Amino acid sequence: MSDKLFKIILSSSAVIILLISGGMVYSLTSGSIPAFKEFGFFNFIFSPEWNATPGNEEYGALTFIVGTIMTSLLALLFCIPFSLPVAIFIGEYFKGKRIASVLGTIVDLLAGIPSIVYGLWALVYLQPHWF
Repeated sequence: MSDKLFKIILSSSAVIILLISGGMVYSLTSGSIPAFKEFGFFNFIFSPEWNATPGNEEYGALTFIVGTIMTSLLALLFCIPFSLPVAIFIGEYFKGKRIASVLGTIVDLLAGIPSIVYGLWALVYLQPHWF
């Protein structure tokens, strides 16, 4: 009996998630169609200009897209040299030993803290104090 109830709850949750996701896509698409009709889809994607002055509007997302890609690549460039050795150390060399479980727990706790917290901490404590 509880398996049937769990299956019904799980199935209805899956359907609700799909309906909510579809509603979000519909809302975003229907809300952006007027802007794409006026400015053009490809002009929006490939134009680096962003000018919100009334009567002179130009909207382009290329700068934001390139900035997002560059930031992600830079983050990977900084993180891989630190994270890969830790993962190999924990998962291969000390697999099943106490130090691996302790370090794994510490890494999991650090991963649970949003990166903005680390950035704010660095801004407060690592900046040069001029006063």
